[in-house]
Amino acid sequence: MLVRSQNRENLWNLENLSGITYNESCLTRYGKEKNEHQISVDFGGLLECCGVYATKERAIEVLDMIENYYQYAQEWTVTGTGKKQPGFVFQMPEK
Repeated sequence: MLVRSQNRENLWNLENLSGITYNESCLTRYGKEKNEHQISVDFGGLLECCGVYATKERAIEVLDMIENYYQYAQEWTVTGTGKKQPGFVFQMPEK
């Protein structure tokens, strides 16, 4: 299964990743602090951001969406009819 970044500039194959993770960072802009809630792909300890969300809850919800989509893709692979299986691409939501 493939995951496409929020900005649509990157595409990752889940089979080549160590995982997908939530992380939070605190940014300071113009003297104001702002928490950024990111979902990142993990290449054996090297993280690359694939989406940024307004709240931790929304980021976790998107992780749940990826999990559900991955499970669906796996079930299709196991129970497929022998026909050419479709490629599964999860597009990271904008918000």
